[in-house]
Amino acid sequence: MAASLQVLFQWPLTFFSNAIASSLPDYWHFALTLHCSVASLIAWGIATRKLDIATAQVVNARQQSNESSRLVGLFLIAMVWGVSVAVYLTRIPLNCTALYSFIVDPHLVLLARELSVKLLGSSLATMAYGAVVNSVAPALVALCAIVLVQAERGTRWRYATVVLPLAILAIASVLFSGAKGALVPTAVVMTIAAVLWATGPVGRVVAFGSVAVMLGCAILVFELARERPVSRPGTHYDFPRCVVLTNSCRSANALLDSMADRDESLGMSADHNRKLAIRLQRACINQTSRDVQTPGDIDSFDTGRLYGGRAAVRTPLSTDALPERIKVYGVALVYRAFVLPVQLATWHSLYVDLLGAPGWAAFPFAKRIIGTSVNMPELVYGAYGVIYSGGDATKGSTSPTSFVVAYPLYWGWWGLLFAIGLVTGWDLVMSLLLRRLSTWLLPLAAGLTAVCCVNFMTSEFLTTMLSHGGAVTMLLVALLGV
Repeated sequence: MAASLQVLFQWPLTFFSNAIASSLPDYWHFALTLHCSVASLIAWGIATRKLDIATAQVVNARQQSNESSRLVGLFLIAMVWGVSVAVYLTRIPLNCTALYSFIVDPHLVLLARELSVKLLGSSLATMAYGAVVNSVAPALVALCAIVLVQAERGTRWRYATVVLPLAILAIASVLFSGAKGALVPTAVVMTIAAVLWATGPVGRVVAFGSVAVMLGCAILVFELARERPVSRPGTHYDFPRCVVLTNSCRSANALLDSMADRDESLGMSADHNRKLAIRLQRACINQTSRDVQTPGDIDSFDTGRLYGGRAAVRTPLSTDALPERIKVYGVALVYRAFVLPVQLATWHSLYVDLLGAPGWAAFPFAKRIIGTSVNMPELVYGAYGVIYSGGDATKGSTSPTSFVVAYPLYWGWWGLLFAIGLVTGWDLVMSLLLRRLSTWLLPLAAGLTAVCCVNFMTSEFLTTMLSHGGAVTMLLVALLGV
């Protein structure tokens, strides 16, 4: 955790110190809380060395495993994955996910992405999907890989008929939201686990390179598929029908209203958005005018006749442009990893400096506890994100930051102590759970823990635990340690 804070916040803070000092009225408080957080967590790590797991136990850990233990671990995680996917798909049908739109109608994949996660609201289904992306699916893919690699030559083909389809389904479930960034947790877990499971320096270099190449190829294939030309684009994914099925009319209408004043918002023309809004309103009126909704009511609208096939046609990606596109993606990845976290943190600091601290109203579930609440990520985006994005005021856009940064802004030094207390408490519980694991599972647990730490750097603590799979990660480690 201290290393994540140092890399994602302290280093950029050093590089951009002049800009931050000239932008924030209270910049010294912003910098001091970051440095105090890192120093406190380092001190905690030194003071609790007895909880550390020896490096020798982790290196070459796969040598300590046996076939039965690997299969039991695979079965347990596959069960949790199956339950999580089932919970998500009970809330939104498979043919309403962004993955389905990506396959049949990539023109609407950005809109379908909103429905697949944000428009569903904070629910058990979105929590289950967050667990799939950040915990369960990465663990399942990594275990599928080690089971296949460690299998005896005579039985490897039999395992391949089971673990390869299982791994493919796990990766597909990660892409329910249609966002290639959802593959990053799987890549992180695979990289750390593969490097620690490998034997010797050469083996670790090969393991790291293999995962990097696979991730690069996956992103390339994703972009090529997303930008492929399709006949009558915008007519194969029935967004209004899916909104009705998920009971998301109010939030969907608000989303389309927020997109009306900006052409090409979420990749759609203003004309396309207007026609879609008309059909959505009709579908929602039909839904609310009856006590019972029947499939005939939903399917009675002719999507193709409404759009008339006049939506913008995507231009296929030329292979000559691949080097430039790869460069663009690389720069965007570096920016997102090393610039965006501290940028969003400074926006939050500037907002509080100019408009005042929200206090406990910014805490999750504040509405239920004190009767009022403030959505700081949404307010900060409305103040600064809209300007930075060139006027994109799409409903639901947010600018979240780490609770390690946010809590001191909201509650002063007491907030800093609270944030450090949460981190050290989580670290203590995870350390005790990790000590119960078999040695060969430690690399997998290290990868899952790293994903959790990175999510702590970009989100609120309870959001990470509930919506980004932090609690499920602890559950998986506990189950595997039984």
